[in-house]
Parts: sequence; C-alpha cells; structure tokens
Amino acid sequence: MAVYLPNIDAIERGYAARQAILRRLSHVFGEIFHAVGEALRDQDSCIDERIKRASNRLRQDPELQRLVLRDGTSDVSPAVRPRGGFSSRNKRLLMAHIAAHLGEPLRNKELAALAGLSESHFCRAFKESFGESPHRYVQRLRMKRARELLLTTDASLGQIGVDCGLVDQAHFCRLFRRFEAQPPGVFRRVHRSASA
Repeated sequence: MAVYLPNIDAIERGYAARQAILRRLSHVFGEIFHAVGEALRDQDSCIDERIKRASNRLRQDPELQRLVLRDGTSDVSPAVRPRGGFSSRNKRLLMAHIAAHLGEPLRNKELAALAGLSESHFCRAFKESFGESPHRYVQRLRMKRARELLLTTDASLGQIGVDCGLVDQAHFCRLFRRFEAQPPGVFRRVHRSASA
C-alpha cells in the first residue's frame, strides 16, 4: 500500500513567503520606532516626515496592508499572530502521521497525545491551523486517496474502503457520495473512460 505524504516543500515555501513579509513589516516598524526615538531624544523637526514615509510604505505594499489595518490595529492573520494553532513543526508532524496512517483508525485522543495537548485544546488548535475539524480533514484525505485508488487500481470498492480506513463498502460509498456527489463506481467508470 502506497503512503501519501503531504507536500512539505509547499509548506516551507509558504513559510518563507510569510517570513519575507514579516521582514518588510519589521523594517517599516523600525522606521517608526526610529522616528519616535528621535522625538524623545532631540525633538527633531523631521519626525513627522519619517512617520509619514513609513506610513506611506505600509499603504503602498498590499501584503503589508493586509497585515496592518489603516487604524493601526493589527490584523488577526496567522502569519503575524497565531491564536492557539500548532507550531509549524507540530503541523508537519501531524500531517505526516495522518497521511501515513489513513488506513487505520485515527482518534483525536491519540493525535492530541502526539501534539502534546489535551483533546479539547487539540481540536481547537487543529481547527485554527487547518481550517477544519480533525475528523473532516481526515475524511477529506481519505476521499482523496480513494479517488486515486479508484483511478489507478482494479481493487473492489470494499477493499478501497478498507484501505482508506473506513469500516465497510456501505460507509465508503456514503462518504464518497457526500464528497463527490456520485457513487464511487460511477466515478471510476466516468473518469477511466474519459482518460482512455
């Protein structure tokens, strides 16, 4: 059975892009702090000009503008201020663990222990980091694997359901229909005939 791992390179590229934005934001705030320092030290007459220049830089950069609102309040973007989500290390660890164990039962209690959190805190952190509940995330990955197996193997629907960690063929068909709006057998026939 093939193990499908998340695209770590894409995660790291996103992290690098957020770091570049934060460096630019740090530079802008450095200008503001420098101007304030000058004001406290010398009562310099060009303070207003420096603050306006930093403010204009914020307004001209669309990425920075999304992070800092015009009224000076901070946006709640996870790139700036995570609110209870996972660290990038824990997120990668969970993604890899879930992907490697999709064919097995995945319980929140075990995943929470892996992340070193209580079950309730784990569920909140998971939703904050992934944008969906752990159950929904696992279901989505299982259906992605099921689509791949339907198109690349001749395994029975029951076997594909079991390989994707589902109880039986009926459970698999019900869940697949919810995600794809058609039964798995129809999906296989339509997509295989389209690619042939």
